[in-house]
Amino acid sequence: MTIVRDGVTRHGNRTRLMGCFDQECIMAACRRKGFFLTDQEIWDQAVALVREEYAALSVEAKSEVRLVCALIRRKKEELYSIAESSGAPGLCAVCGGACCSKGKYHFTVVDLLAYLSEDFTLFSPDFYGGQCPYLHEGRCLMSPQFRPLTCIIFHCEPLERMMSCDDFGRMYSLERELREYYRRLEGFFGNRFSQGLILNYTGYLRGRSAGVLAGVGGA
Repeated sequence: MTIVRDGVTRHGNRTRLMGCFDQECIMAACRRKGFFLTDQEIWDQAVALVREEYAALSVEAKSEVRLVCALIRRKKEELYSIAESSGAPGLCAVCGGACCSKGKYHFTVVDLLAYLSEDFTLFSPDFYGGQCPYLHEGRCLMSPQFRPLTCIIFHCEPLERMMSCDDFGRMYSLERELREYYRRLEGFFGNRFSQGLILNYTGYLRGRSAGVLAGVGGA
């Protein structure tokens, strides 16, 4: 179930939200009894709206987003390389990926922009499987360069004990750089994206923002 304020959620993995994009329609619906949207419907509508907002950005704004997203993807690949060389694949196979059990809110607007900025094919999440919606048959639907910040920077204690001091230091240096790139995009758009795409869109539906990107920097 989508986590929002009291009185908004209901049983059955559905959230009481207004299923329209027009702000006047949203405000009118707020004064009426709303209907329910599934997590999948929220995801689909959020992705569609961000695509629309991104397409409307200026050439200069798209160039900035493309540059920062390229840097983000590169740093994530470096982080994964450290974990991989330290023995993560074998360790995770034994563990079964316990750290991946709940990640619905980890995927952010920034992570979506990493796909949109270069027109990469976006995966299809599964919100009905009872686990992280970004997993399929125990494997992440995203390659390392696209995985959410929360996922790519997390290393369990057993894995950290397998890392060298140099790798450990490099890992934290990369994490700081990644966080700075995420903040750079938040500053560019004048919006906070750390709560996740689904909750950003929920806030939009409730009239808290003009859009998901709320493109202050690129509108």
